[in-house]
Amino acid sequence: MVDGEQLQRLVREAGLEDDPEAQQLLKAAAETENQHLRNQIRKKLEQKAAKKTQQPFNENPPQNSALNSIYLGQTHNQDKVYTLKEDELTQHILTTGQTGSGKTTLFYNVMTQLSSPFWAFDRKQDYRHLTNQMDDLLVLPWKKLKLNPLKPPPGVNPDRWVNIFSLLFSQSFGLLTGSEGFLTVATVKIYLKYNLYQEQPDSYPTIYDLANIIRSDEIPVGKASVGYKDRTYWRLNPILMTVGEMFNYSEGYTIEDLMQRNVVFEIGGLNRKFQRFIQQILFAYVYEYLLAQGMRDQGLQLAVFADEAKQLFSVYLEKQTASGMPEMDDMMGKARQMGLAVVAADQEPTKLTDSLKANTKTKILLPVADQKQFQAIAESMNLDRRQSDYAQRLDTGEAVIQAGNSEPVPVDLLNYQVKQDVTDEKLREHQQEKWQELEYVERDIKGNYYSNSSGKNSTTLDDF
Repeated sequence: MVDGEQLQRLVREAGLEDDPEAQQLLKAAAETENQHLRNQIRKKLEQKAAKKTQQPFNENPPQNSALNSIYLGQTHNQDKVYTLKEDELTQHILTTGQTGSGKTTLFYNVMTQLSSPFWAFDRKQDYRHLTNQMDDLLVLPWKKLKLNPLKPPPGVNPDRWVNIFSLLFSQSFGLLTGSEGFLTVATVKIYLKYNLYQEQPDSYPTIYDLANIIRSDEIPVGKASVGYKDRTYWRLNPILMTVGEMFNYSEGYTIEDLMQRNVVFEIGGLNRKFQRFIQQILFAYVYEYLLAQGMRDQGLQLAVFADEAKQLFSVYLEKQTASGMPEMDDMMGKARQMGLAVVAADQEPTKLTDSLKANTKTKILLPVADQKQFQAIAESMNLDRRQSDYAQRLDTGEAVIQAGNSEPVPVDLLNYQVKQDVTDEKLREHQQEKWQELEYVERDIKGNYYSNSSGKNSTTLDDF
């Protein structure tokens, strides 16, 4: 005999509580004493439960117009088109998946459809190959990069930039509060020395000049602060010994120019701390520039792609930071208003900050083999048990996508093909003219002990 309690349990265990047809069948069963009819209702509910187990998703992707939308793929069973509005990228995207699961292919697809400029931080020389399809793409290997992190973005108050630079440098290179305070004092000192608080300074100090003033006796230190001075200096010195040419400029490439271009920053081969600092200072430069220029609520201005996102959004840094919110996460949380989008990807979601997972509207789950990593992103997406079981069987090129509070949807992603044949020599041939077009200002040497040509001195790296 079929009773109402059995049918309700069947519906509940199958996750059909929100299914209108299932609720109508339950109501019909409650209103009849006909056992034949109840058996028919039970069979119908069992069929729905079996189908739900096999496909536990409602395949209803967001309904967006083709105009200014990015095509990601088609739903797994119903072949509906899955798109994202380009402006919605400012609410950020997080993609997780193991190596070889399709993260790079997904990035290729999104990059090539954007009508707004993008920047990509590239550790594996993956995105240089887009020059085969995008003739205007600027690729900057780190040896071609020219930056001055001490020059405030146009319109940004020097005092504000001192604090941002000191905080990002300290977080990137592991300086604690005392050393961060010393670095701030030293940066203010070099700003005063270069008259940076005037409206039109003649030139800007560089990290070389900052290291010089820290090494000198111009900043009085007591017994307690000698250690801060030494630790700060021995974070700066190895930078100048290894990648100093990158920072050997009074004015690097202009933010106004770079923000109008599609740019790939190749940072592979650098120390991870250097990679983190370069990515964070560039992101901060854009954010502060847009804020100073009053670009609030003006739509998408720039999309920033970051693979291995744990370098920028590290849970370990989140735990170490007294406020619980690293500066990079704080900026990302406010970046939407400035039209600055973050498209992040990583294979280890457990190493990503909670704020990154909370502040990314769209989450894209690719195949993840490790159970611990899978559970971290499944929990972030609020997948139920059946949806999790389904998602654990994803194959390369398949994904589960969740946009905001909408139901997750399984999607067969577009298999965007890129011929990966751009060697260093081919890259030089393609990019040489673009590199020569970029404007910068050489560093003004004022008797510093560092050599302008090599960026080296007689000190060693033994203490680093």
